[in-house]
Order: sequence, then C-alpha cells, then structure tokens
Amino acid sequence: MAKNEKICIIGAGPAGLSAAVHLEKNGYTDYSILEKEDHVGGKCHSPYHDGKRFEMGAIMGCPTYYAVHELELFGGVDHNGPKLERAYRKMNGKPYDPFNPKKNPLLIPHLLKMKSQVKKLGTLLATKYKGYQYTGHKGISEGKYDGYDPVTGEHVVGENPNLKDLCMNFKDFCKLNKVELAQEIWIGPYTAFGYGFFDEIPAAYVMKYLDFATAMYFVNKDLWTWKDGTQSIYEAVNEKLQHPARLNVNITKVTRENGKVQVYIGDEMEEYDNHRHRSPAISAVLLRRDRTGKSAFRKNRLRTLRRHRNHLQERHLLPRYVGLSLRQHGSRKTRSPYGVLSQMEGRTQSGSYNLRPAQLQG
Repeated sequence: MAKNEKICIIGAGPAGLSAAVHLEKNGYTDYSILEKEDHVGGKCHSPYHDGKRFEMGAIMGCPTYYAVHELELFGGVDHNGPKLERAYRKMNGKPYDPFNPKKNPLLIPHLLKMKSQVKKLGTLLATKYKGYQYTGHKGISEGKYDGYDPVTGEHVVGENPNLKDLCMNFKDFCKLNKVELAQEIWIGPYTAFGYGFFDEIPAAYVMKYLDFATAMYFVNKDLWTWKDGTQSIYEAVNEKLQHPARLNVNITKVTRENGKVQVYIGDEMEEYDNHRHRSPAISAVLLRRDRTGKSAFRKNRLRTLRRHRNHLQERHLLPRYVGLSLRQHGSRKTRSPYGVLSQMEGRTQSGSYNLRPAQLQG
C-alpha cells in the first residue's frame, strides 16, 4: 500500500485507534477515523456519574495484553486503578471461598487434583501444542501455525500435527488430555463473562482469549484497572494521533467503484483509496437499525448474555460466586458498588454470577 493512500478507518474503538497508531508508526498519515458515537473507545466505555467514572464495558486487563500496553505507552497512560478482588457467595448470600483448603478441608483431594491438572495443561500447551499461542490460528486444522508472536511481534511459521486437537471443543480437548478439572478455572473468566460454552467452542478460540499465561494472571488476581476507566486509554491515544477521530458520524453506505472506496455520510460522499472496518460485526450491523435508529448489536449482545446465563443455570455449570469487584487501594472494604449488572433468578440449585460495575476513584 502506497504511503500517500487516503485511508478511512470506520470505528474509533480499540481496533480502529490501534489501526491508526500502526499506520502512523509506519509512515501512513493520510487517514480519517469515523465514529458514530459521541465518544471513542467502543466497548471500553467509562461514562461519568456523580463525578466518577463507571465501567460499562471492558473492566480490566493483565500483563499479557501486549496490544493494550502498546497503546498505553503511545497515549501516556498507566494502569493505576483500584485493585481487583474476587468474592464468592452462596445462593443465600453467605460468603465462602471454594478454593481455600483451610476452609474446605473435605475438598483438599479435589483441589490438589485440580492443581495438578492445571499444571499438566500448562506443560502440554508449551510442548505438545507448541505454536498454539501465535495469533490468528491460521493452519491449525492442518497441523500448522502461521501467526505473530504476541510478545515480539515476529512472524512465526511452523508445523505441529498435534495442533489439530485444538479444533475440538474445549471440553473434549480437556478430556482427551485428561485435564478435565482445568475447566473449573477457565469457566470463570470465559463462560461466565459470556464468551461461550466449553462443549460448543473450539479449544483454539478458548485459548486465543484465555491462553495459559492469561488464565494464571486471572487466578493470581494480577489484573490491571485504570483510575479513569478503560476508556481513558483510548481518549489519550485519540488526543495524540495526528488525525483524531471524527465523532457523531452517521455512515449510511460504503461502496467500491473504479478502485476507490466511497463512504456516504448522510447526503454527502467522501472518497478514499482504502478503508478498514473496525466496528463489531460491521458488515451485519452497519445498516441494521432498530426503530429508534440505534444499532441492534448491543441488544443482541444482551440476549446472548442472558442465554449464557440460563444455559449455565440449567447445566449447573455456573460457579456459586459473585464476580470481580473493585476495592480501594489498601483497603479490604468494598467501595460503594453502584449496582449489580446481572442477577440470576434462583430457580435452580446452581449459583449466580454477578458482575459489579467498577466504581473508580475520583
């Protein structure tokens, strides 16, 4: 692609702003970022309420979020937010710790077995499934890997026939390798966060989001938050860009003619040499609106999360715990939770997963 090409980036979320940063670093400066909302950040949305910011999308990161850290450096932002803690409660609201052997002596054999299987899974991923960590998963069904090292960014290509196993759903993958109990660790930050069920999702997708290192950061609570919310990362990045995002842009149509790209904004047309869609499921929802004119994507996402919730209750797969909540620095006292996003109906004996929005320090 020629350096002087006129480029359009649709969407000022993490992907769109990352694309702009990448373009600038590689000498492409004739670009425009078009965003339909009145703010940047996409699903990293931290609106203000009573002078404080609340997380209404992504709430955390960890040391394996290399792309996020690159944006932190570009924007001059640090993960300086409150410490993230876990809290577990039974259906009656009584707190308990299912992974504490001192408080659950009868579970010691089970916990020791789980620990052994998690360690075994880590070893298998580093040896038998070497290459699983490279992004993209291109060629896995053929026993190959072709992607980029998440740490160095180096392009890596190789073969490993065992990688074909990652095409199995995660439940069967764990059964094949005799590490079934590892699912009890992965289910919290994966299924309970709405990413899918282990008997349906290929192991490759589970490991793409929650590779072994990332899962261990979740277990050890080595997690990042931001005092001014996750959105502050992208606000800072947007301010540093040569061409900040244009907000409240209503794109009605995108076409290609004569080797050019035409972007229609209301009744006006802008022409570009190239374009990059960085909005979620853009091809499906760009022109798909409900009667209020808002994208149907968010409503569909809520329906999906409710389906996950009900499915988990029916299968008794949901751990009996209240999810991650933010606490003040140096304090064990939870700081005035704003509310509960999702409250399960107690129709079964299975537990509930409640995610509290982060009430960040002002």
